[in-house]
Amino acid sequence: MDFRLAPEQDQFRDAVRRFAEKHLAAGAHERAHASGYPWDVAGLMATQGLLGITIAEADGGQGGTLMDAVIAIDAVAAACPRSADVVQAGNFGPIRVLAEYGSPAQKQKFLGKLLSGESVAARRSTVTFCARRPRSSPSCEIPTPSAASEAAPAVPTR
Repeated sequence: MDFRLAPEQDQFRDAVRRFAEKHLAAGAHERAHASGYPWDVAGLMATQGLLGITIAEADGGQGGTLMDAVIAIDAVAAACPRSADVVQAGNFGPIRVLAEYGSPAQKQKFLGKLLSGESVAARRSTVTFCARRPRSSPSCEIPTPSAASEAAPAVPTR
């Protein structure tokens, strides 16, 4: 199996690396220790086309592959790991679920702001862990969340 990048992928990686060195490396340490989401970086990444790499062009994305997004994350992380988090959030997780399975109305409502760096998608999950019990014990019961906790929070924006 050949794990070398194709020439186009090498060119893409090099271009993203140059961008990250020029625009992100200088503030990397401060960004790593800052609280909050780096909205300035999100806007910069959107302008550069690094948000929505994995999203279809018809939905406002770049129409690239998962590997393209991984290459971009790696190249940005070499200069500024915190900024690579922004690229990851703009290509994987909730944004991909929305792009793949969202209705046209949901895409219309949310994707534009996500791809422009104006908002970020998040996913909330409640996990209940149960210790292994003897056969004579009742099974683990999962509590039902209250109506308030079932409501999905608004998409965070600046």
